[in-house]
Amino acid sequence: MAGSRPLSVVQPGTVGPAPGRRRRSAPRPPAYLNDRLAKRWRALWRECGDLLNPVIDAPTVERLFDLYDMLDGDHGSGTLPGASRTPLSPTTYCKVAAEARALEDRIGATPRARLTLAAAIEAARSGAAAEGGKGGQAGLDDLVDEVNG
Repeated sequence: MAGSRPLSVVQPGTVGPAPGRRRRSAPRPPAYLNDRLAKRWRALWRECGDLLNPVIDAPTVERLFDLYDMLDGDHGSGTLPGASRTPLSPTTYCKVAAEARALEDRIGATPRARLTLAAAIEAARSGAAAEGGKGGQAGLDDLVDEVNG
């Protein structure tokens, strides 16, 4: 399963909050997650927290962990409320895994996605600095356009 690989490739401090900003605290893991998934939740927020906003990105991260829970197969106490305890069909498993991979890439939970997001953020910050400190809105607009595609 994809969760066994380490989350960190970007060196700590390489991508972080903008200068003068503190790192946000991570939201608590959803209560229905089993211990293993709750540990992964905390690791994801620790490793990717500089790229994520707990208020804006928490629903996306929660959806990712809903998918992890569906893929887990160990439906002990960590089962989603109302979820079936029957194993997923191979077709459904592949669809759920594909959606999980897409969300991992979107939030920077994979090494390649994290490097891409880090480069985009740094480019936006550099663009803001080059504009003479106009607040960086143009650079951030470009970043949003780049991420949204």
